[in-house]
Amino acid sequence: ESITLNFTETVNVSTLVPSEVSFATDFFQFSAIVNFEALNMTGGSLLNPSRDGNATNNNNFVTFTVTWYDWNRIKESDRLCSDAPTCYVRFSGLVIRDMAGNIAEPVLSRTSGTFIEEVPSTFTVDNVPPRLVNYSINLETEIAVLTFDEPVRFNTFDPRAITLHSSSEDAPDLEEHTLLGGTMNTTRNWLYIGLAFSKADVLIVKYLEQLANNASDSYLSIGPALVRDMRLPVVGGGNQVVTTNRSHGALQPWQYTRDTSPPVLTNYTLNLEVDELYVTFSEPVKLLSLNTTLITLQSLPS
Repeated sequence: ESITLNFTETVNVSTLVPSEVSFATDFFQFSAIVNFEALNMTGGSLLNPSRDGNATNNNNFVTFTVTWYDWNRIKESDRLCSDAPTCYVRFSGLVIRDMAGNIAEPVLSRTSGTFIEEVPSTFTVDNVPPRLVNYSINLETEIAVLTFDEPVRFNTFDPRAITLHSSSEDAPDLEEHTLLGGTMNTTRNWLYIGLAFSKADVLIVKYLEQLANNASDSYLSIGPALVRDMRLPVVGGGNQVVTTNRSHGALQPWQYTRDTSPPVLTNYTLNLEVDELYVTFSEPVKLLSLNTTLITLQSLPS
């Protein structure tokens, strides 16, 4: 992830000001242009500004990277810098100086009628797949948040590619569950996806006694169908996420919130012909914890 600017003469690379650089989808900047986007960089740093690899040498080009936040804002867009014709560069004269201290000739939009923007002579698309870097799980609110190392397209997300494991090893009491579904609470193509667990998944996870009781038994692995990044085309064009499995790459949550809500009696059935009482709760309960002496039947509500 780098940007190289070429100039007509040797420049003093130490005078580079990356925050003077911006990118736009078109060389005109008129409000009438449909889907016009422009983005100013907030900062950056020199990478390897000389052809011989010596960062102290000056040359007629400079190579630099922008901030992690700026890269991700570029990737977030469907239009900006999706290819060479949508990646016009602009900068003021303060972007860099030559060896005599003269500022560069600015490259601006055509609204002024004086300067034109430039598209890249070489453009390399993003072929690097996104990675899941961490996740959090909250069994009280029944929500998980997945964090990736670059923006992902939220409408490609499929929670059925997620599996929870009680251990990353072949433990004798290993328990696992692959999600049956869920609902996203995310509507932005960005680094985070929020997932509200389905009721069926919550019941199964709570039923499995060895799974998701704390952070140490809440390993999460993902399949390639989980999500894609923002590379075009929108349908089928993005890079699939890097796959993990239980023994290789499964993550423990960086934040775990346990279920602190007590089970609630939702209904009961009394059958006096067979002398049986059936009670139903809002979530799985431990059978051995049942204390029948605490059950009271009465003719009227309290």
